[in-house]
Amino acid sequence: MPITRLETSDDPWQGSPVAPLVIVEFGDFQCPFCKEAAPILKEVLKRYPEAVKFIYRDFPVSSIHSEAITAAEAANCAYKQGKFWQYHDALFERQDDLGSELYLALAQSLRLDTKEFSNCLLQHQTLAEIQSDFSDGVAAGVSGTPAWFVNGRKIEGVLTFELWQKLIDYLIISEFKQKAPQ
Repeated sequence: MPITRLETSDDPWQGSPVAPLVIVEFGDFQCPFCKEAAPILKEVLKRYPEAVKFIYRDFPVSSIHSEAITAAEAANCAYKQGKFWQYHDALFERQDDLGSELYLALAQSLRLDTKEFSNCLLQHQTLAEIQSDFSDGVAAGVSGTPAWFVNGRKIEGVLTFELWQKLIDYLIISEFKQKAPQ
């Protein structure tokens, strides 16, 4: 399985900065499968706080999701104010209500500077970053969401918590064996 190197230094992340396992998600805030996957990844991070670094990259499939790009812009505007993950979770929780009213309401409920947030959104200040994420995803072979790269190896679709657990346990053991003295 080929390993894909992704530039993620400017993308939101959570978990351990020195984790042996790096999970990069290419996601779409209007994708029902991404919504299904979000709480599973939260559980993964709770279960493996020192073993996993989780990075989110935008892959808005605007051909079928009319609000995907604007939702990604809103989340990235929240990221500029240090509230990406709270905004991320709220967008998935309210996925059926995506639209300009919701974006501003979430900004208010998260106590963002709403003037700064609105300017960011209206001036498309984060659009170039989203387009860059999307282009990187296409170049890496992403064709739908969610798509994952676990230490550079691509996995597509929603994985159950149990599958993530098996995969992570296997990779941790493999990593340990590689580092063990021979």
